[in-house]
Amino acid sequence: PDFRSTDVVQRRLTEEFVTIPRINYVARRGGREDIIKRQPDTLPSVTAGQSLAAFHGDPGIAYHEKTHMWEDDHLYSKYFGSQTTAKHILFTYSLLKSVENKKLSLINKSKTAGILEVEKAQLDFFRKRGSTFLMSSAVARCLEIILNKPIPNYFNLVFKSNLSPDIAINQWSSIIEAASGFTAPLAEGLADGFRTRGKVEEAIKIFQSLLVSTRETNKEIYLRFAEQVN
Repeated sequence: PDFRSTDVVQRRLTEEFVTIPRINYVARRGGREDIIKRQPDTLPSVTAGQSLAAFHGDPGIAYHEKTHMWEDDHLYSKYFGSQTTAKHILFTYSLLKSVENKKLSLINKSKTAGILEVEKAQLDFFRKRGSTFLMSSAVARCLEIILNKPIPNYFNLVFKSNLSPDIAINQWSSIIEAASGFTAPLAEGLADGFRTRGKVEEAIKIFQSLLVSTRETNKEIYLRFAEQVN
């Protein structure tokens, strides 16, 4: 039995997700039957948890402990608390999906003669286990730069409009495209599979410094994105 599916936070989130177009939040971990029945617009709560963990600075938890976070009260409450909203989950989930889409785009391009050397280097990073979670975490860490404002509470970050997942994912695409050029230093954070927190932090700091250095160059991209975010 999935004891979390009926707790007060999951019940509230399920109700909130009803107001978001074209998404079906499933607040329990399903078995094989659920996988067969799953619709394309389904957002499993386990995936939501992974996107929250990555966004809030724990890519290793997202990768290694996607099930354990539901069994550990401390971990669970860290991501699923009173300040966690459906719109914030959509914000974090759409970031992760946009990163995954970039990875898929590079894989598809690698099957043709059109992939560039710099894109091959990006693909080398994305082929590593846990890369999409680390990339999501690194981009989230750069949001003060991208939005050009201090962020006292990252759980308050949501899109202004009531977007469907597809549109929300697309909002991130230009940010991910711009940030993908800085994946090389992130590879060091994956060197031992997230086992060393210091390596992950150092990799993200280098990524952050590179993003800062191109702030003026990408000013319009960041501004367009910032206009969509509360």
